Amino acid sequence: MDEPTSGVDSTAALKIILYLKVYAARSHTVITTLHQPSSAIWNEIEKMAGYLGSPQGVVPYFNGELGLQYIPERNGLPSDWVMDLMSPGMALVIHQEGQGDGNCKAADGVRERLEAAAARFQSRWGSAPDQNQMGNDDVAAANDASAPNIDVIVDGDTTFITANGGSAAKVAIGSNEGNDGIAPSDDCSAACSRSDDGAVAAGCCSGGGGRIASSSSSSAAAASADDCVRVPIAAGDVSSHTAGRSTWMHQFAVLLKREVQMITRNRADAGGRMVTCMLTGLLQGLVFLNLNNEGTAWQSRLGCIFLNLIIVTELPFINMGLILSDAWLLIREAAEGMYSATACYAARLVVNTVLNRLNAAVYALTAYGLAGLRPGGEHICVFVVILVVSHLIMCQIMAFGAVVLPNQDTAFMFAVALAVWHVLLANFPFRWKDISWSWVAALRFGSPMYFSFGSPVGNEFGGRTLPCPLRSGPICISDGDDVVALYKDYSLGTTLVVLAAWWVGLHGLTFGAMAAWRIRQLRG
Repeated sequence: MDEPTSGVDSTAALKIILYLKVYAARSHTVITTLHQPSSAIWNEIEKMAGYLGSPQGVVPYFNGELGLQYIPERNGLPSDWVMDLMSPGMALVIHQEGQGDGNCKAADGVRERLEAAAARFQSRWGSAPDQNQMGNDDVAAANDASAPNIDVIVDGDTTFITANGGSAAKVAIGSNEGNDGIAPSDDCSAACSRSDDGAVAAGCCSGGGGRIASSSSSSAAAASADDCVRVPIAAGDVSSHTAGRSTWMHQFAVLLKREVQMITRNRADAGGRMVTCMLTGLLQGLVFLNLNNEGTAWQSRLGCIFLNLIIVTELPFINMGLILSDAWLLIREAAEGMYSATACYAARLVVNTVLNRLNAAVYALTAYGLAGLRPGGEHICVFVVILVVSHLIMCQIMAFGAVVLPNQDTAFMFAVALAVWHVLLANFPFRWKDISWSWVAALRFGSPMYFSFGSPVGNEFGGRTLPCPLRSGPICISDGDDVVALYKDYSLGTTLVVLAAWWVGLHGLTFGAMAAWRIRQLRG
């Protein structure tokens, strides 16, 4: 959330922050971005950040844990001061309290202490504070700011939440099973008995308080009703949302939804790629519009097939920048431990494969129909499948280059070089049977295009008789199998297996380079 600077009352932004406090208290994880927060908003954030090591929030943590003196008159807002401290190019010099002789602590020393503090913080992530007190005034403010249909009620030292005008429910901390961490008062006994292997156990036993279980499962099991304490609404459930709590399938589902949302929100990109493929297929189809079915047109049909194959392998270049940025976004987020790298890679694999398949299929069907290639559902299907898989292979070649190469320029040159390599070995510009050196001819097996060109040729001409008009000359070939023999000596099944192996192998290399190299490199 960006704090509004114009058009919206700043009080509204404060109310939103207060509402988020209520939402976080219901065992939800809240992530928000604040741009230049006001002091009032920052103060509310401080109260929410009790798990940093002090019930009062960020500044006491930096003052007490790190010994860095915060002086409001000199350092401004705490948020600005903390950002200065953590800036990678920090040139800030911190005067230590009690050093009246002018001696200072250099920025490098501050950096070391910050890193040490970060390590300590991470080592205890998952341990909730014993108490994170929130006064009745704070709850009342949150009640005023809460969204419609949500109400906060304070009865003495017990806090209730109602939604949509329903009955009041006591705040229960811990497991999200059943009702997002809000346990109705009738379910107090069941909630109090919950335990998540040492996480903060849910409960509202002995008068409505929540029970805090110790870090070991045995201690959690041994806790009794006498151990119950009252936990105010602001405490939240830190440990139930720590890293590793989410299953792989849950991460995959969330990330898959995110990938779909990114595509549907960026309609210009998704639609632009689709329109580009459609227009390119239209142009290519118009060039070869309604090829005749005579034996004199066999060379034109070969040229049409080969041009289609080249175009589908070049189309990924239109979104190469996105391929690179997506790859590095995954690397950075996985390196920061935001989620499992395999879950994100799988989610992107599903979404990008579907989108790229559609684009290539639209192109192939448009070009095929306009050119008037061999009719029949089976022949159309074979042609489209081979072109789609060829397109996916080139997309993955670019993704692999994005991961292993240092910048976009070198990744682009790498992709172009491989595209040229594949074209030269496709057995159309130079037939391997006409090459004198056997080792050069054997290079054709290193190009997927060698297989993805020969099979469409067999699909177009195999078992087909083409009429030759009178006085057509030697250029006319009536037996389609004679054309196939010039360019193909393998089965369709072999082609599909080879292309699938290329695609799967490239994904394995790409993810391996990400996980074994780039992600570890960023983690140091």
